Amino acid sequence: RTGAELTRRDEERGFLRQMVDEMVTRRSGLAAMPPAVSLALEMALHDDVERRAFEGELAVLEAAWKEAEEIAKIADKMFLPESVESELERIRNRVSRAADDA
Repeated sequence: RTGAELTRRDEERGFLRQMVDEMVTRRSGLAAMPPAVSLALEMALHDDVERRAFEGELAVLEAAWKEAEEIAKIADKMFLPESVESELERIRNRVSRAADDA
């Protein structure tokens, strides 16, 4: 996490603590707060949950992408003539040796 994100999260926690303290002191609930404050409080509370859900969705998409890449590699090789495969292997070996020599 970046420093700015951590600072923002600390500010959000401070805001949440302040709002809860205010509700306890006044013995009131969210309904007694101005609508903008209630909305900001709800957004702050749900931000972390939404971020984790989004990260989970990204992980699923990444796994699907990797699987599609593997399938594409197999499909690409299915229709290549053996002579092309041999030439590609020869070139890869030459590049690898050149990198080792460098």
